[in-house]
Amino acid sequence: MLRSNPTLLSRSVRFNAEADSLNAAILGLSATPDTAEFDLFATRWSVK
Repeated sequence: MLRSNPTLLSRSVRFNAEADSLNAAILGLSATPDTAEFDLFATRWSVK
């Protein structure tokens, strides 16, 4: 799906995807650097 995206193809964007897994994380706008959610997010994803 992403490999055939017209925008990626027309702009010659390099794209590589692992075929066996896909991981994503989304942090909400209300999670600012002074919140526990932000700390947890930063700690958890900096290890990966």
